Amino acid sequence: MSARLKLLMRFVAAAVFAAFCQLYARDDDLRVYEIRNSSLVEVSAIVRTIPHSQPWKEDNLEVHRVTGVLLDDGLVLAGSLETKNVISYSVRLQNSEEYSALLIARDRELRLGVLRMQIPVPQSDDPANPIKPQQERSGSLRLPDRHDYTNRHVQWKCLSLDPVERASLREHTVFFENIGAAPSPDGNTEIPQLIFSGWNPGIRPGDLLVHENKIMGVVREYNASARYGSAVPSIFISQFVEALSQLSPPPAGELDVQPYVRNEIPQNTGTIVMDPGFRTVFINGAVQRSYLGLKPDTAALLVTDVLPFNPAMDNLLTGDVIISIDEKRIEPGGTLVDPVFGRIPAVCALILKNGRFRDRKDAVVIHAVRAAQIRRTSLGIAPFSQENYLVPASFDRPSFLVQSGLVFVELSKKYLTETPDAPQRLHYLAERSVFRKSIERERYVILDRILPAAGNRGYRTNRFIVQAVNGVAVINLSQLASRLEEAKIKREPVVLTLEGNRIIALDSADFERTDNEIRKTHGLPFLSGNIER
Repeated sequence: MSARLKLLMRFVAAAVFAAFCQLYARDDDLRVYEIRNSSLVEVSAIVRTIPHSQPWKEDNLEVHRVTGVLLDDGLVLAGSLETKNVISYSVRLQNSEEYSALLIARDRELRLGVLRMQIPVPQSDDPANPIKPQQERSGSLRLPDRHDYTNRHVQWKCLSLDPVERASLREHTVFFENIGAAPSPDGNTEIPQLIFSGWNPGIRPGDLLVHENKIMGVVREYNASARYGSAVPSIFISQFVEALSQLSPPPAGELDVQPYVRNEIPQNTGTIVMDPGFRTVFINGAVQRSYLGLKPDTAALLVTDVLPFNPAMDNLLTGDVIISIDEKRIEPGGTLVDPVFGRIPAVCALILKNGRFRDRKDAVVIHAVRAAQIRRTSLGIAPFSQENYLVPASFDRPSFLVQSGLVFVELSKKYLTETPDAPQRLHYLAERSVFRKSIERERYVILDRILPAAGNRGYRTNRFIVQAVNGVAVINLSQLASRLEEAKIKREPVVLTLEGNRIIALDSADFERTDNEIRKTHGLPFLSGNIER
């Protein structure tokens, strides 16, 4: 056999072997789902809305609808899924069949959820029916190639179901522009986002971005006037679905719909998004670099805040200057190159590894300058939300206390949005203040108003913060209620210290009579609610 023939046979054998590997190789990192029009469904959530400014009022019910996509065995993936104060979920197919559903997993940062439809009987083998008893995967929706992410102005489709004609498929044309960074939907961690454009005012959060029957992402937000939007990339959706498949047994529903029960935001649970535990800004300008002792052409990040209760606490200080991440120097503009997304902000590189969110076992290697010396440190990483340490955006169920006509509530951002005349100082606290994590979680308690009665005559309020009761600092509404109850039992006078050294003095012996007067005069069904004792 000639050498040329042997070489040709080796080449053919190598080609056949490569084709065989390509056919049977499976990369779990790239496993998501291929979309078919019949796979689109409508997910509805009946939500109990509670007025924070008047928490004793009756609840209202609203219906929130988003687009979902069928996965396997009656599972439905939905983006921008409402999870707070939900009474029930349902899934409506395009053939108008509707099933109740249970939320079995959610990601609070990505706002993704997976529901399981409650199908009472096995479905028929009708090929037109998208749900089957042993439904197989409808395909492998691969992670888009790097080429798809780096080319500009690639045409995509945005799919959703019409909110009025609920079985009608809507399709918009959009164009992929680039990769940007934005805060995760429910947190402050910067994550890569797909930026797209197009004049389509009907696009809603939760709609699907599709290219050649492959899901590219889930719409996070869309600005109709500016004609652009952002979406969560498909690789993060894939990672979320994979995390669900690794749970055994499948998780139970996470909903707690009992009235008058408030669920605090869980810490270190419910998300695959890792957080470095600190915040940075890009050092921009020669004067800043010179002041920090850097060469004029050095690109670096300045650590502005180190969050409590995370691995970075023992390794970084506010004022440290980061010059490299994972042995890669910060590039001009405060960017690094990711193998999947291309050039991304360095804050995104802190939580990503090869285009995916880092696992708990992954560490971030950082070189930082402190006191004119370069320090190398390896940081652990964990799911973390700064929202756990801020004035909350909302409560599942707001707590309140009416005592002798004085109405006390806890500060939240929703309370401020419902109170047009709220003092500016409360808005400042809601935006800027971080409360201390302790055994009893600190909250700002506000004297919201005073309902006129004989026992409180002469007092007025402009929504002041309650600082102390009988000389003891107030840390939350539960503790204030306990102190007032204790004074009532002991028949002690009550002295409330408000901000600005304002004083309100009450006779606890009059509490019962005044409370009865308030209940009768103002028609309040309850004088307290959702106070944890």
